[in-house]
Amino acid sequence: MNAGDFDVRITIQKATNTVSSTTGARVQSWSNYATVWAKRFEQTSGSEVVNADRRENKQMYVFTIRYNSAVTARDRILHDSQYFNIINIAQVRGRNMYLELLAELTQ
Repeated sequence: MNAGDFDVRITIQKATNTVSSTTGARVQSWSNYATVWAKRFEQTSGSEVVNADRRENKQMYVFTIRYNSAVTARDRILHDSQYFNIINIAQVRGRNMYLELLAELTQ
């Protein structure tokens, strides 16, 4: 892969659970973990289903980044003020060089 292919800036966010001081309830919040260069590929396929009389549309994207062992499927991606839930992580070409992050655009 060429370094010039990595032309978008993304932020990987990790979920943190805190306890609300006013209600005592557990609250999930997101904190920025790393901002990295990525290659973005929009999938040509998607899915549309009807769930509880609501139409749901899923748009899938693939982000390729340099290898980072701390990235998990529990994380999410922030790009252009949009959030993407990471669905799957795959190594590209082995040897811990690159990761392909299959992500779903959240609405």
